Amino acid sequence: MEKDIENKETPAPEVEDTATQPDETKENKEEEPAKTPEESQEEAKQEMIKAQNDKIRGFIEKAQELKALGNEFFKEGNFAKAKSKYAFVFSYTKSITGGMSGDDQMLNLAMKAKQQEISEEYKIAAKELERDVNNNMAMIFLKEGNWTKVIEKTTNSINAEKNMKAYFRRGKAYAMKNDFENAYKDFEEGKKVSPDDAKLFDTEIEKTKKREKKYDQQAAKKFSGFFDKKE
Repeated sequence: MEKDIENKETPAPEVEDTATQPDETKENKEEEPAKTPEESQEEAKQEMIKAQNDKIRGFIEKAQELKALGNEFFKEGNFAKAKSKYAFVFSYTKSITGGMSGDDQMLNLAMKAKQQEISEEYKIAAKELERDVNNNMAMIFLKEGNWTKVIEKTTNSINAEKNMKAYFRRGKAYAMKNDFENAYKDFEEGKKVSPDDAKLFDTEIEKTKKREKKYDQQAAKKFSGFFDKKE
């Protein structure tokens, strides 16, 4: 005998009344008000400044790496490679401190537009790099006896920031070129910049006085012989 099959109706699914239910798929919030032209301009400006400072940070880091490499070559006595690494430092710092065109288009355009929002921290770091690297190059030229280059690099260092090392080395270079007046000026200025090193400068002043005296004696002897010549 076949089993009876229950003939029960399947209840229909309940249907939600979508007409009265909120649409949860849409954000239920007001639209933000449109930005004014001034606000949009300021936002674009701030984005440019951020991008500019990010690029400058990279320049500072690269310049520091080159300086460190130059220092290593200097310690090894490889002055040619040291000078080469030091010289490349300025390719990065001059985009921040100025004085060189075409280093980086974005930075130079920003400077021409007189955007002064470059972080003071980066400006100081760039100046310090230029001060130190010029001094390091001056030391190499001092060892090589290139007095003119010593004067050039120490002057650049002083322009970045007055410092005793630059005045000391430039004074020595002036003395070696027999420019005693400028040598004494630099030694005296160095004492003002770094009073703690006054004794060091005084010692160099005494050496320069002896050199000047010897130079004057040789010059007097030379001219004396010249005037004693008979026709």
